[in-house]
Amino acid sequence: MPGHPDPLDSPGTALPGRVPPAGERSRRREAIAGLTVVAGLVTAVTLADPRHPGRWPSCPFHAVTGLYCPGCGSLRAVSDLVHGDLAGALGYNALTVITLPLLVAFWLRTALLAPTPGRLPGSGALPVLILVIVWGVVRNLPLAPFSLLAP
Repeated sequence: MPGHPDPLDSPGTALPGRVPPAGERSRRREAIAGLTVVAGLVTAVTLADPRHPGRWPSCPFHAVTGLYCPGCGSLRAVSDLVHGDLAGALGYNALTVITLPLLVAFWLRTALLAPTPGRLPGSGALPVLILVIVWGVVRNLPLAPFSLLAP
């Protein structure tokens, strides 16, 4: 019909008989692969409680320096989140708990919509890097209230 766009010409339209463009198929495969990996890791953390020594490798940064890296406590935080203990998860690694929904949203956007998967838009990588470094320093300060940020 004149004046009405053909739905088959619209990108992202999933209609029977329509073959999605190669880039769209690739992003879907990446999204499914990423979801599979995350589901596997969450299942592993659920089945092998990271609070018990020997079930998961210890942090090499902490073993060498005695300091907590920005990721220390993340496995225990994810385990607590899976079991519905938000307060416990925040106690192990608040940065992980706070950024997890943002990371999931970014991953979904990148995997399903963005033309260049895996890249932060613009200069988004620098603020993330700064946040992670500041978190790593602040959680190792031996002063209250910063000492509460250690796992």
